[in-house]
Amino acid sequence: MERPQAEWLIEFLEKAGKLKSVPRHCITPEGVRETVAGHCWRVSLMAWLLKEELPDVDMEKVIHMCLLHDLGEAVTGDIPAFEKKEQDRNVERKAVDGLLSMLPGKTGEEAKVLFAEMNALKTEEAKLYKALDKLEAVIAHNESDISPWLPLEYELQQTYAAESVKGFPILEEIQRLAVEKTLKKSRKKKRGGIRRMEEEKNNVENSAEPTGDQVADLQSSGDQAADAQPSAAVPLQPDKPLSGKELRRQKKEAAAAQKAEAAAQKAREKAEAEAQKARQKEESLAAKLQRRQEKKEYRQGVRQERGQEIRLLWHIVEFIMLVTFIVLAIDQVGLYGFLFVWFFIALAAASIVLLLAGLIRAFRKKRAGIMILVSLIGIIGCIAWFIFLVSSKLI
Repeated sequence: MERPQAEWLIEFLEKAGKLKSVPRHCITPEGVRETVAGHCWRVSLMAWLLKEELPDVDMEKVIHMCLLHDLGEAVTGDIPAFEKKEQDRNVERKAVDGLLSMLPGKTGEEAKVLFAEMNALKTEEAKLYKALDKLEAVIAHNESDISPWLPLEYELQQTYAAESVKGFPILEEIQRLAVEKTLKKSRKKKRGGIRRMEEEKNNVENSAEPTGDQVADLQSSGDQAADAQPSAAVPLQPDKPLSGKELRRQKKEAAAAQKAEAAAQKAREKAEAEAQKARQKEESLAAKLQRRQEKKEYRQGVRQERGQEIRLLWHIVEFIMLVTFIVLAIDQVGLYGFLFVWFFIALAAASIVLLLAGLIRAFRKKRAGIMILVSLIGIIGCIAWFIFLVSSKLI
């Protein structure tokens, strides 16, 4: 028996609603970690905004893809693209299968077809969804503070969506503008680092000559600042001695930076551990859902086989009743009476019943074309035979 719509709808929404709390790698301009649900919403919004720019694409289907594409992360959590492996993708696909099994009938079938099309990436709609998915991530990173970016993200920002947007002129233009903004942010950070070192250099005036250890500390500080840049920065080469106060300030800043980096590393490790624990838990849940679905499919198969057996028995009974009727009719009215009169009376009655059944199915929006066609042929044949008998004065 099919579950009530309200029941499965609430259960599915509870599972999918976890996307509102699943964090992504990116930080918003307000300093809040982005969620998967927020990402999916803005990808869908991008598709809706571009519907007039891309009239040859089924944008309604694209919006559906954008809404559903990260559904599996409600179970697995989000893994950044530069860390995701094939094993992670397989786990996510199984999670999607488990979630889609909760959707009944036409809704579930439509979702499965959509995911198959997205995974194949053959249609224009699937290619467009993938390009929008990547472009939104690039735009989101451009909006965020550049300081926590990993070194590989400076280049990834320029190449991540480059291949996917090809063939869509409007997306190619958005990609070009996004890359320009990335480069601008990168140059701005680089100038900021160089400006700070120049200020330190200009402050080296009227102070005693530093010791060898102090010079080494200063050079180490300059090297650390250069390493923090996405591209080579100008190392600090002091040509004048620093004051003791300035040296202490630099050491204090270096210590604070190391402490902040250590705290950030610890936070990342903690987040990774929590994500791994969540993935293991959700993998177990996905496996449980898969086993439940297999049991459900087995029970449905058993019910179908029993139904087929019952229908076969009923057809056998019908055949026996039909043969019995024919034998009794021939015995009562003779062979010619049966063939010329009673056979066509029975055929007309059966055709009328079949026509009514076909009309009822058509009213319920079910297939009934063959039933109606066969019934009309039977009725027309009986009418023609009756006219022949009357015109021949056989009755």
